Amino acid sequence: MERLYERLPRDRFELVAVSIDEEPEKIAGFVERYGLTFPIVMDPGKKVAGAYQTMGVPESLLVDREGRIVERYVGPREWDAPEYVARIESLGGAARPASSPSASPVSSSPSP
Repeated sequence: MERLYERLPRDRFELVAVSIDEEPEKIAGFVERYGLTFPIVMDPGKKVAGAYQTMGVPESLLVDREGRIVERYVGPREWDAPEYVARIESLGGAARPASSPSASPVSSSPSP
């Protein structure tokens, strides 16, 4: 996800992680361990999970600009793989060249 986040321009694409963990320290450790820079919000009461009827962890939703779920993915993915980048680009998130390197927000530098 981090590689995808770095690759797609912010004015056309946003990646937001939602954590159901109740302890911000766990999230912070996760962010630091993996060097994540995208926004992570906390949803310990699972309101976002309920609103989007999530089924498992990890689960990823591709949501359009109007907030509609376009696709649902259960389980891990290589988000910077060509097929996922192409799908996101088809919704308006044009990618930068691969060589180019935000519920309650959690610091997106060291933390999930």
